[in-house]
Amino acid sequence: MILLGLAVAFCGLLILSSSMKRHRKLYSESIFRRVLGRRSKVPMNALGYALLILSCLLCVSEIGLSMGIVYWFGLLSVAAFLLTFLLTYRPSCLLGSGAFLLALGVVGCFVR
Repeated sequence: MILLGLAVAFCGLLILSSSMKRHRKLYSESIFRRVLGRRSKVPMNALGYALLILSCLLCVSEIGLSMGIVYWFGLLSVAAFLLTFLLTYRPSCLLGSGAFLLALGVVGCFVR
């Protein structure tokens, strides 16, 4: 569940950063292959924040409230580092890495 929480946090941060004006052009050119309009900002913000809340709930449900929040902040730090590294050096790999993390997290839930 913790790995799934990392994947969901990464996807939430990815969606939040794609809704920013600063990154919209980068995502439009290298990832989505189409121009993202301004109308997509509010739904993308809502989805990004919902995914971050979901990742917090995953951590809290797995470990407990106090340690779950601590783990969640750690996962947010790791996800933010991965996102900034990929945004800087390999922006074309962002969607692939997000899909890979989600698949790895789902498999990790069933392997226990």
